[in-house]
Amino acid sequence: MRSPLDRLLEAAFRRNLRRAGERPTIPDDRVTRDLVYADSGERLDVYRPDPDRAPMLLLLHGGGWRASDKARYDPLGRAFAAHGRLTLVANYRLAPKHRHPAAARDVAAAVAWAMNRGAEHGGDPANLVVLGQSAGAHLGALVASDPTYLAAHGRRPDELAGFVGLSGLYDLTLPLLGLPLERRRALIPAFGSDETGWRDASPVQHVTTAGPPMLLAVAERDPAAIHRQRLAFAARLLAVARPLTLVTLRGRDHHTALAALGTPADPITSLMAHWPSPDAALGRFERQRSEQ
Repeated sequence: MRSPLDRLLEAAFRRNLRRAGERPTIPDDRVTRDLVYADSGERLDVYRPDPDRAPMLLLLHGGGWRASDKARYDPLGRAFAAHGRLTLVANYRLAPKHRHPAAARDVAAAVAWAMNRGAEHGGDPANLVVLGQSAGAHLGALVASDPTYLAAHGRRPDELAGFVGLSGLYDLTLPLLGLPLERRRALIPAFGSDETGWRDASPVQHVTTAGPPMLLAVAERDPAAIHRQRLAFAARLLAVARPLTLVTLRGRDHHTALAALGTPADPITSLMAHWPSPDAALGRFERQRSEQ
């Protein structure tokens, strides 16, 4: 049975999808659903573009670590596949039934599955980008920063071609005033009340010189706490000369920024067509980009 939060998120997402306008799509025969990718039994869907050896994208949903589902991202999976990326949309275990690090371990398993099995579906495992929104951005950034998660699968974060975080939390120890009360209440069910555990679950605590290029985006109307989270993570990444792109989505909020993904006018979708660039691979690429 879905929670009230899940129903609210579903209604908001569907409403904002309609407002975002048309996006490209693919036919049903290029979608494969419910492939088990982890020992936990979690599943993912695969959206195939026309070309073989296509660049790959792993999408991670938001929902406060305790709600949402890959099915909601079906329009986004189809759109990114239509843009030429073999796109995977994965579920992961949710709180409060499953506390940290269950979800992060699932995300690491999904990344490893993409690297190991993506070629079977026409993807290029050497060109895999992870894109997460909200809670999904936190989990993707954690797996892309803390090497212990992928090491369990014989993989490393620097094997990723890139990570894109949209409106994510990257330092759980920072004050969260300014976030909706429902979101603040989600942290304890997902991570417990021990600040040591919150610190270990924070991507900012695990930044090293080794890791993929990162694109960190926020909506202009995201809560102030989300903007502070990005600043804290960006400062740590720049301190070790990590490749970094910053995008601010003008006129958008936490929900409309997500719903616009995959549309022709979306800055993140447009930027990803050429990102990470050769300059970013040098490890000294940093750019502030503000989009209408």
